[in-house]
Amino acid sequence: MIKNTLNQGFRTYWLSALHNDAKTANGNKLRNYRLYKTSFHKEKYLEHNDFERRQNLGRLRLSCHKLLIETGRHVRLCERLAPEDRLCQYCSAQVCEDELHFIMLCPNYTILRKKLLDNIHSQYQFLSDYSTEECYLWIMSSNETFVTNELSEFVLRTSGQPPSGAQYPITVGWTGVTAPQVGFKPMSVEKCGW
Repeated sequence: MIKNTLNQGFRTYWLSALHNDAKTANGNKLRNYRLYKTSFHKEKYLEHNDFERRQNLGRLRLSCHKLLIETGRHVRLCERLAPEDRLCQYCSAQVCEDELHFIMLCPNYTILRKKLLDNIHSQYQFLSDYSTEECYLWIMSSNETFVTNELSEFVLRTSGQPPSGAQYPITVGWTGVTAPQVGFKPMSVEKCGW
């Protein structure tokens, strides 16, 4: 009885802390994570035997990576841009370089993304009816071993490498330095691409 009460109290606290944007001007750092982490439980990808894959997925999910959405936070307060102004340095889309853009939209990762999405779609054909954002959320929240393996392969292949055809000197993925840019153009909602 006491254990259940404490457990439920912690889960309530965890959920409210995850959604608390009151402490920072630009909102909670975990604004992306809370989109697909809706309940407190151990994620299946944490049982993956390959440490590097497990680590890369954890970093991606927790926004502990080198995409500009995260590195843009690590500058002096007077130079810090709003999250929507941390634009991708590798494409001309003029959109925020966040996890959604990295996995689903950036044209410089098209070849690797096609392999990722084709492999996942071969097992989960219902995703062809999903929008890009819905596909992204489904992939990120999936506890299916096949899906987490495919996503970890995508992340591993992009780690520390500039995207193919990149025209900018700034490295994206998990290593390198980024520089803030200004401007914002909202992205459009499209089908997942199958």
